[in-house]
Amino acid sequence: MEKRLVLAIVLSALVLFLYNLFYYKEVEKGQIKQEQILPAPPSKIVKETPVEDSVEERDLPTLKIKEEKLILKTNVMKVRLNPAGEIDSWQLFKFKEKGKEFVELINSPAKPLTVLLNNKEFMATDFSVLDGGIKEFVYTNPTMPEISVIKQFSFYPDSYAVDVNIKVINSSSLPLKAQDLTLQWNSPPNPRYGTTAHSTILAQLCFINGKMDKITHKAPGIMDGILSGLGLMPPVQPEDSVRVKEGKINWIAQESQYFLNILIPDEFVEKAIFIQRIDGQRIMSLAIPKINLLPYQTKSFNFKVYGGPKDMEILKSLTFGADRLTGIDPLAGVIHFILKKLYEMTHNYGLAIILLTIIIKILLHPLTKKNFKVMKDMQKKMKILQPELEKLKEKHKDDKETLNREMMELYKRAKVNPLGGCLPILLQMPVFFALFTTLNKSIELRGASFLIWSDLSLKDPLYILPILMGATMFIQQKMTPATDPQQAKMGQIMTIVFTFMFLNFPVGLVLYWSVQNILTIAEQYLINKGIEK
Repeated sequence: MEKRLVLAIVLSALVLFLYNLFYYKEVEKGQIKQEQILPAPPSKIVKETPVEDSVEERDLPTLKIKEEKLILKTNVMKVRLNPAGEIDSWQLFKFKEKGKEFVELINSPAKPLTVLLNNKEFMATDFSVLDGGIKEFVYTNPTMPEISVIKQFSFYPDSYAVDVNIKVINSSSLPLKAQDLTLQWNSPPNPRYGTTAHSTILAQLCFINGKMDKITHKAPGIMDGILSGLGLMPPVQPEDSVRVKEGKINWIAQESQYFLNILIPDEFVEKAIFIQRIDGQRIMSLAIPKINLLPYQTKSFNFKVYGGPKDMEILKSLTFGADRLTGIDPLAGVIHFILKKLYEMTHNYGLAIILLTIIIKILLHPLTKKNFKVMKDMQKKMKILQPELEKLKEKHKDDKETLNREMMELYKRAKVNPLGGCLPILLQMPVFFALFTTLNKSIELRGASFLIWSDLSLKDPLYILPILMGATMFIQQKMTPATDPQQAKMGQIMTIVFTFMFLNFPVGLVLYWSVQNILTIAEQYLINKGIEK
């Protein structure tokens, strides 16, 4: 039992360590290995009369537009467009950022929401403001004079989403065929949603064929670098990583720990492209592979662009499957719901976490009590069996298989179940991981203060709570029955490991663990008193 318990603790620590590594430390961008190259689409529109490709795409003048006309402002955000009809800035009014007034999802010349057709970028040639504050840009490309593109932006008072309507117009008397109308979202190199560690963009995602798919961009392996350095294989050349997804695509997204950008087509799109360049820039785009236009025909395509928090209720109402982007599973969702209700009572998330911890402790008390009693009883039985176990170890010291078989027979005769104390612990693990997920991914904790801590989503700068957690964990470990000195020693080592791991964890999570330890100490003391009576 001790070996299994130690294994469970080690595996749990490993999971927490890896989670901490990937969520709280910014990964340095390595060289990107290209696994799939996007085939170059046709460079010209197919039509009856060819058009000469003689004018450079960037030879068109930039529109001169007053800045106030390029602002999309709601009660929750402000979006500033540039004269090319791309997004220059996206600010969220309800979320503060260190060193800035508001969180800025975008603040760079990365050109999000670029429109391409036939893999060519169209240049803005006209701009106007329509009824309802709709911003309209007209685009053309000198190499394709028969086609023009109109892009319209519409927004709503209390929404983090912007509607984007794209019209493709055939102004000629001939039918036209075009390839890959693409709405492209570009992020800056090494993109971040703000200045804190949890603002780093972690992943690109695609909801395709009814399920969410995480896009992975892999760097060359360590072994490749070693072999290349030794001259045993050609040098690894940095290349862009390109992933193409084809199927029924509901939306594509990129996420940080607490914020999202989502591109949502009005109807299924058949193709999505994800790129990570060697400088760290990430690009995601939705593509409509084929467009057939009759003479003087206009075709319209509608998209919704979301830029805001990972708020469960907002994402549920946004589009099918978007709530999965919170990373909160059904069990964690129940705990998240309770946490929000407790906040409505206390008006402080620190107090809500403490009350949530108390509730969880009360609910799990029967299991904890059973586990503690089983371990106490087993400790007594193991002391009685110790002389016989020593004899068996001496007798079969050179035959491990026979020793294990004889030990199991001895346990069976003495009615000792080595796994008896592990089952209640295993039953508690889903609840623990649900709490861990909730406290790590709840946008509500971002910027929430408690006592001397100004943000429950950040690590404790004074390390007060991690040290308290380590001390209470040590006391708790001392009070836990141990049938083997090696087990007690392993518990002390794990206390040190957990304390160092929690130095970089959010204050909200460390607060939960510290309060849980204090309650467990009190619980074990009362159980001890009850057993002794």
